[in-house]
Amino acid sequence: MNTPRVTVIMPAYNAGQTIADSIASILEQSLQDLELLVIDDGSKDRTADIARSFGDARVRVLSNGGNRGIAFSRNRGLEEARGEFTAYLDSDDISLPGRLARQVSFMENNPALGVCGMWIERFPAAGSRPVPFPGHPDTVRCFLFGYSPIATSTAMLRTQWFRQRGLRYDPGFVTAEDYDVWERASAFFPMANIPEVGVRYRVHPGQITQVQRQNLDSMTGAVRKRQLDRLLGNVSEETLALHNTIMNTHDAAEARMLPQAGSWLERIAAANRARELYPVDVFEEFLADRWINLCHRSARDGAATWTAYRGSRFSRHERNGLRGRLRLRLKCLLGSAGLLPGARKNPV
Repeated sequence: MNTPRVTVIMPAYNAGQTIADSIASILEQSLQDLELLVIDDGSKDRTADIARSFGDARVRVLSNGGNRGIAFSRNRGLEEARGEFTAYLDSDDISLPGRLARQVSFMENNPALGVCGMWIERFPAAGSRPVPFPGHPDTVRCFLFGYSPIATSTAMLRTQWFRQRGLRYDPGFVTAEDYDVWERASAFFPMANIPEVGVRYRVHPGQITQVQRQNLDSMTGAVRKRQLDRLLGNVSEETLALHNTIMNTHDAAEARMLPQAGSWLERIAAANRARELYPVDVFEEFLADRWINLCHRSARDGAATWTAYRGSRFSRHERNGLRGRLRLRLKCLLGSAGLLPGARKNPV
């Protein structure tokens, strides 16, 4: 039986408008020793026919016999994979030509790594810039405390390592399957990202519905709670809600919550200094990053935000950077002057 170097898993559901470009981007890779598993998840369009039309022996089209969900499809792909390495690509994204070769080389040069990802570039948005992800394994591990730092469409993993440890996508974590599996995998081996764009990530209007957003917030919170319980013991739902507000980097925030949030981050940092579950210095860089981000989100409250920001030891952390502090100061001044949306006038 042929044993390709890389198996690429492509779950697909009603992807007839995009899948041809996605498949072509894999078959045109500079690394040709591969197989592509297209997992048709009960599509009602021509998805499977388009995949078969390539007439390339490296393409295998598997049918789920119905719509079983992306976790089921990814797990089935992992069971069927014959490659030493398994990579993922969604059926509407595009792999750049050197992606797989670059990742295989990186994994060979870093034999302790179980997973590596890359940066993405969103399209078709005009003027899209690369979206970076944390690179070093210690940084990836610490960022897992807040969100998924591996873009699944860029991920490559060691097939046997996942099989031996029973690592599978959990369908119970709908919309956050990737965050859940990467967090569990981090207990067994380090993960990293190559600081280069490897995949063009397609953005659709209304990509995440309100219902999906609620599911994502709930499931992401469940993964975060698992980590908090490990570090601090069982945490209350109220505390988890505060933690999620800090970690959900795009949610609005108010200055009145900042003192409590700052105390919570201090408590997390102290617990980790005592237990060293995460690399201490890198973990506190991550917490400092969350702190200044939270303050930016409450900057419409002007002086109240600036006062709270300066009251935390995280305000003096080098992670904040001079530019970040100056931007926050300017936003607080604008907020005090009532020049930001929702601003409350209060002189700084």
